[in-house]
Amino acid sequence: MERFFHSELEHLKSKLILQGEKCYLSANSSVNGFKDSNTDECENALQLEPSIIELEKEIIHAAIRYITLQNPVSSDVRLLFALIKISNILLRVSSESCNIARKTKVILSTYGKTHYAPYINTISDHSLNLLQDSISSFINEDLKLAQTIEAKEQESVNTVMIDFFKENKESQRELLLISNSMEQVSNYSKEIAQNIIYLLTGQ
Repeated sequence: MERFFHSELEHLKSKLILQGEKCYLSANSSVNGFKDSNTDECENALQLEPSIIELEKEIIHAAIRYITLQNPVSSDVRLLFALIKISNILLRVSSESCNIARKTKVILSTYGKTHYAPYINTISDHSLNLLQDSISSFINEDLKLAQTIEAKEQESVNTVMIDFFKENKESQRELLLISNSMEQVSNYSKEIAQNIIYLLTGQ
């Protein structure tokens, strides 16, 4: 019986890893859609959203069912609540990725291509790296990696952003919204890392 419960927990963890992988693919596609003026990449990001939403529902349902029926020990309860929280954060990452894809499509429909924006490249590379690190830290139970994410998230690109907006007026609103979404992905990666730290240390 204990082995069966353990396999249930591993199955839940696998679902979260799959959700994380899909979120990363969505974020990466939306960023590539902007960088390459590619509507197909934007559509790829948007098409991943329903499966990410469904995985979150499955994880929450299974975790609550497990807590209700199995009377888990405290360490398992901590894992289950971490799974629920991280799954919800990943859902928000997906939402921001879709925001980027939709705003990119607005720019493409208006101007035909996205304006070269070095600061967005800086933000997007930073955000994608943090997201990948947060997922990897969960997969590998890597406490040290999780602890480095918060410090990295504090890196600022405000000066680059201000300089860009001084020089470029076209699609300024959409670019600002896209950059905000990319920065929000960094914030969510930090939240994921904080939950992993709690999961691994209880603090």
